[in-house]
Parts: sequence; structure tokens; C-alpha cells
Amino acid sequence: MAAPGLIGRDSELGVLTRLIDRVTESGASIVVLGDPGIGKTSLLRAAAEHGRSAGHQVLATTGIEAEAHLPFAGLHHLLRPVLSKVNLLPATQRQALSTAFGITEGPSAEPFMIALATLNLLAEVAADRPVVMVVDDVQWLDPPSQDVLTFLARRVSGDPIVLIGIVRRGHDVTFAAAGLPELDLLGLDEASARAILARHAAVLSYADTEPS
Repeated sequence: MAAPGLIGRDSELGVLTRLIDRVTESGASIVVLGDPGIGKTSLLRAAAEHGRSAGHQVLATTGIEAEAHLPFAGLHHLLRPVLSKVNLLPATQRQALSTAFGITEGPSAEPFMIALATLNLLAEVAADRPVVMVVDDVQWLDPPSQDVLTFLARRVSGDPIVLIGIVRRGHDVTFAAAGLPELDLLGLDEASARAILARHAAVLSYADTEPS
């Protein structure tokens, strides 16, 4: 499965697109591991575009280190396009999400109730059309959002939901240690690396190409 602008990642993209193509048969979660600058984000964008082309609801967020101290900031960004369906949830779960996001006032809900509400909200959305969640830089998400993401990843198999999470190698996060299937993103082969270099050669300065 080739994607415009994505070089040397046909095999890895194929792993992700097959999960998306089978979403109506079974939900799935996967962790994509890789070093900085190896092409994780480009791969994730290509997977998201495949989901959109298939007519699925694509929900996306990216962990931001500067927001890691804000509880549920990442989860709110992920769910924002579908929060209009929160009224379909039982009252206790609806209240849990609403207070977590500061939509309504009230005592903080138990983490389990927030995670359960998120799972059921996504199931409601997926009843209309399959859901593909793509999460970049999981290691920079706030810890409560990471916990909910891990909860979801272990429970979406019964719904038409695919969850793809990118984790930078070397970071100890719960999501990457949850026993989920992993896709290890390694370096490109020489031909692909040369193709990328040739594509960007026109914008490289002399200093960029001069050996150090």
C-alpha cells in the first residue's frame, strides 16, 4: 500500500491499513515505536488519510510536552469532534466526562468512570461509522489521558474501532507496556534514503550537505 509522499514505508503502512480495512470485523490497537525523525508522524498521517478515504470517523491528537501537566487535555482534543454525542451516555458517565473537561461543575469523577464513559462514547460513534483514532507522541500526553488511552486499547476489539498510538523509543509509558501488538519502525533502506534525500536536495543549504 503506497501513499503519496511516503517513501520506503509500504510494508509498515500495510500493517496499519489492514487493521483499518478489517475494522468492521474486529477492532484493534497497535503501538508504533520509533526513534525521533524516523518518519513516525508521516506514517500516522498516511494511515489517517486511509481511514478518511474509507469513510471512517478519524479522531486525532498529538501529545504536547507543554500540556503534559493539564489533566485530560489530550483526551479532550481527541474527543472534541464527537462530544456532541455525550448526551447518549448514562447520566453518571455523562457527568464524569463533562466534569473532567470542565464543561460542567461538580466533584471529580473516578478515573475508571471517565475511561468507561470514553469507551462508551466511542462505541456510540462507531455504531454510525467505524472510528480510527491516531495518537502521535503518546509519551507527551498528560498522564490521565495516557491512562484512558491504555484502557481503550485493551477493550476496543468488540467494536469497530482502531487505535494507533505512536511512542518515541526510550520512553517508559503505560500505553507501550500494555502488551499490545507493536510495529517497530526501523531505518530506511539505502534506496529509500537516497530517494528522500533527492526529493529534498533542492531545499538543502551547502552547510546541510557539507560533511561534518
